[in-house]
Amino acid sequence: MNVNSIIEKYGYNEELASNLRNIYPYLVSYFKDEQAVFNALNNIPIVFCEDLYDCLVEHDMLGALDEGAIASPDVIRDAFGGHITNPQFKYNVESNSFELAESRQMIALNTKTITDFEPTLIHEICHAVKSYNNQYKVDGNIATEYSGLARRNYSLSVENGVVKRNLIDEPGIGFEEALTELAEERVYSMVSGIDYHSANYNITKEVAKRIFNYGIDDLQNMIFEAQMYHDNSKLEAVFGDSFYEYINMLDKVYGYNIDYNDCETKMDQVNVLRTYESYIENQYPLVDQMIRNKLSSNMDM
Repeated sequence: MNVNSIIEKYGYNEELASNLRNIYPYLVSYFKDEQAVFNALNNIPIVFCEDLYDCLVEHDMLGALDEGAIASPDVIRDAFGGHITNPQFKYNVESNSFELAESRQMIALNTKTITDFEPTLIHEICHAVKSYNNQYKVDGNIATEYSGLARRNYSLSVENGVVKRNLIDEPGIGFEEALTELAEERVYSMVSGIDYHSANYNITKEVAKRIFNYGIDDLQNMIFEAQMYHDNSKLEAVFGDSFYEYINMLDKVYGYNIDYNDCETKMDQVNVLRTYESYIENQYPLVDQMIRNKLSSNMDM
């Protein structure tokens, strides 16, 4: 496996080629799975966009998703980039069921908003690596998209012969985004030789990191396995129901983080922080006790 074959396959320019050669071994070191890193990069093109929204439209990457689940064009244009997936579902009349027809993926980097694109490139590649394997499952009229520990659940329907998907919920998005930010920090610190810290989702990261304070052996590898293969069984065995209480708490915190980032004034930020602090002051001790009770019962078995 050689990253140069990927560079040649897509004809990447020298700047991107140099960055990929630079970060590839550190991504492999972080994930401890070169095949997974290679497969994602070999099958998911990286595209530079001067206008991110127009770029996604041009590459037909917004898909048949209900409008309420798509960020506004201005919000997309302000983003640094993204790991974008566009699944196509079909309705099989004979079996009276929905099926995944195909799924295309792309890593898009916004040249208008990024000054140093290497951390963003690492972040989006991490999302891609954790999403590449068996990304979709269809059960009846519900399609589930797996992105690491996050799940995006869609209801499927047929409108004028076209299968549409409507976003129902996104459990796990807070924990997964925080973990990917932490991965970005760790990998870029190895690449650059500096102690790098991302400025994104600081509230969510602070709470997410607490799960590593319980002294659980091999926890990072259990998380990797759940992210890469969408199997939470080992985490469930350790944490029981408290794992999902922890995820639900982080989804709520992630929502506060989004609200904080969207604030237009300092006073608005202060109000969001007060609401967050009140929530976490009340909720975290409850979840923490659930985790400790489960860990204690595991030791008694």
